[in-house]
Amino acid sequence: MLRPAYTPEQETGIRIQRFADDYFDLILEEDVDGKAQAFHLCYNLLTDEHALAWTKKGPLRHMKVDQGEDKATINRAPILVADGACPVETLTQEFKKRAGNLPPETQELILSKIRDACD
Repeated sequence: MLRPAYTPEQETGIRIQRFADDYFDLILEEDVDGKAQAFHLCYNLLTDEHALAWTKKGPLRHMKVDQGEDKATINRAPILVADGACPVETLTQEFKKRAGNLPPETQELILSKIRDACD
């Protein structure tokens, strides 16, 4: 189940919330009126991490997370790289199963974007 995770306070006019569990990591940005402006939904965290990235001002992107850790002696920062296939059925099922703590409008937005990205 997605649960609130620590998010440091920001003084930017944007409210950032983070929710996490063992499969998803959701970072949600809202304006002062509580309207979603952007989100990153990272999934399959333990084996083959990917992310859906959406902003109100830009395109919806499905990306693979390159951990940058090909050698144990070199610690590189993860980056997002282009990736094609998006498992719409798995994402939809897992999100519905785990999103009960999120407001209904947030659930609806993210489910609609999963469908858009994976079609």
